[in-house]
Formats: sequence, C-alpha cells, structure tokens
Amino acid sequence: MKSILKFEIPILQGKFTLKIPLHWQFFSFQNQNNKPTIWIGGDLEEETADVPFQIIGTGYQLPKNSDYLGTIQMNPFVWHLFVLLFDGKYNFINGERK
Repeated sequence: MKSILKFEIPILQGKFTLKIPLHWQFFSFQNQNNKPTIWIGGDLEEETADVPFQIIGTGYQLPKNSDYLGTIQMNPFVWHLFVLLFDGKYNFINGERK
C-alpha cells in the first residue's frame, strides 16, 4: 500500500543513507520541531534500498552526481538536501531504475 513516509535526517553536514521503498517519490523537506525532516511517498510492501543523501550548508561545494531536493532554514544555518545518484544498480532520482 502506498503511504506518505516521514524521516528525520541528521543535522550534521555530510552523507547519510535512508532505507526507503525502491520506487519513492519526494514530497517535501522541512524543519519540523527544529529537526530536518523529509516526506516521501512509497509502497511499504515494496523492495527497499539504502538511498544515499547529502546535506550541505550554504557556501559549500555542490555534491557531484546529485539532484537537489530542497532547502530549510534552522537559525543561524541554512541546509540544502541532495539525493546522490548511485552508479550501480539504481538511479535514486525518485526511485527510477537505470
């Protein structure tokens, strides 16, 4: 069954992974209760994958092979979220297979 899923993400700048349904759809990246949070759509009964993401601050180098998802403000910082393209079996832009 397809559902809206919510994930709190690490506040620290850098790469991280989330185990999410393989065919996911990005909905939003927001600051909820002073925690960076993303919402995606996906089927909980579907195969999952460890999808790589990266969060960077303003002024830092853009990650290579990535797609921008959104920006949040958490005073005094501004954070930018990217999904990283995976050069193996999957391309993780909205769960599309290569």
